[in-house]
Amino acid sequence: MKKLKTVMVGVGRIGWQYHMPALARHGGFDLAAAADPLPDRRAETEKEFRIRTYDDPLKMFDAEKPDLAVIASPSHLHAEQAVAAMERGIDVFVDKPMAVSLAEGEGMIGVMRRTGRKLMVFQPMRVERMTLALRDIIAGGLLGEVFMIKSGGFSYVRRNDWQALRRYGGGTLNNGGSHAVDCMLYLSGSRAASVSCHMRRIASLGDAEDVVKILMKAQNGIILDIDINFAAAADGLPQWVLLGSRGSAVYHPEEDGYGWFDLTYFSVEELPDMAINPGTAAPDRKYMRDPIPWIHAEIRLDAYEPIEFYTYCHDYFALGKPPFVPVEETLEVLRVIGECRLADGNFPLPDSSGSFR
Repeated sequence: MKKLKTVMVGVGRIGWQYHMPALARHGGFDLAAAADPLPDRRAETEKEFRIRTYDDPLKMFDAEKPDLAVIASPSHLHAEQAVAAMERGIDVFVDKPMAVSLAEGEGMIGVMRRTGRKLMVFQPMRVERMTLALRDIIAGGLLGEVFMIKSGGFSYVRRNDWQALRRYGGGTLNNGGSHAVDCMLYLSGSRAASVSCHMRRIASLGDAEDVVKILMKAQNGIILDIDINFAAAADGLPQWVLLGSRGSAVYHPEEDGYGWFDLTYFSVEELPDMAINPGTAAPDRKYMRDPIPWIHAEIRLDAYEPIEFYTYCHDYFALGKPPFVPVEETLEVLRVIGECRLADGNFPLPDSSGSFR
């Protein structure tokens, strides 16, 4: 197996909990070094992973001359660190969001094309059980033509970390929205034709939004409805609903963390004959009662195995296969997030001077 000399930028939550262990497990990556500004985290990394550490990613890039840099620093640093790596001839795998604005993302892709380097963004919802099951349900056709997909994430969290602050690119739109928008567009197989959005700051201790409501219409006509709400003290709100012309699929969680989709649908051949009533008088003054012969089925998530994202990384960065997350699709996510920010108007991010515009 071809091995890539790899370095890690940032050993905080996602870097330490996911990227570093995944790199160490995969046989195609030679994890050589990591950079982080905190001495205690560098010491812990040296002890746990037996690799070199640096206090500055640029020093690491110059000293190590790796094949690949994995960037898991705070969001506002992604663009400058990715550009610095690509300018040095290093390919880049960056955690979501790719950047804090469409302009930054376009700049990164410009450097990618000018330098001939490779660039891909970590969008893990694409490989999770939930998404695999939803794609199967859509492709299976039992629900007919899918016309609406609804997703919801609900909890109550008084956020007080950097993700609560706009100056670092924080907020629920950049954080959870990067996951949800990407996954919705991936499921729909389409770009967004129109975007509306409302945001609030309710429980967060910072200045960034923690409640986001997005409504998109995809170019193929599917309505995409997203709730990301960290100020919802309520259990039992739906996490996923798929609506089609012949039925629906509703997700039900279980304590094992898997759960199932409950499918309710009908067969066109089994529907009783019915014709439109052209008059305005309801027969027998009765309300409609459509005797649809519903069929019920379950799709369990434990029937699916999540895919290791770094398998796709190795395919792209080492073997030259097409990227699992093309940069054009990531730009569309950034464009939608920008449209959301404009539509709401209350949570601009700072410009290069640090001013909120």
